[in-house]
Amino acid sequence: MLALHNRVNSKESVVGWYATGTSIDVNSQFIHEYFAGEAGDDAVHLLVDTGMSDGKMDVKSFTG
Repeated sequence: MLALHNRVNSKESVVGWYATGTSIDVNSQFIHEYFAGEAGDDAVHLLVDTGMSDGKMDVKSFTG
């Protein structure tokens, strides 16, 4: 997917990844390590809670 994306959008670069849920688990850490290798040490992990508690969507971001 990344190779195809780079062919179509050669001026863009991957800065991180996103996931849905309420917390980071062990699998998230492995995925983040992979993206840190692709995007550099400043890779961003965006965690989106789609549960809509209190009518709001919670979004958190992590680096490193």
